[in-house]
Amino acid sequence: MTAKTVKNICRGVAIVQAILAPGLMIIGHITGNKTMKNVGIAWCGLIVLDTGRTTWIAIDAIYEVEGLKDDMIL
Repeated sequence: MTAKTVKNICRGVAIVQAILAPGLMIIGHITGNKTMKNVGIAWCGLIVLDTGRTTWIAIDAIYEVEGLKDDMIL
């Protein structure tokens, strides 16, 4: 599997999560299904936490590939 394939799969998963999680909250609210709404709320919260975590991991990976030091000014 190439890096481009992995990148496209990850991008697709992120897009699906960004649409599906808030959709669960909206559908759960409209239908009165508290379980569906709560799953959507929890899922959105986890997406927010994961985005913060993966952002600094990606930045660290770029620094490592480019051979930069943490204290360098760009």
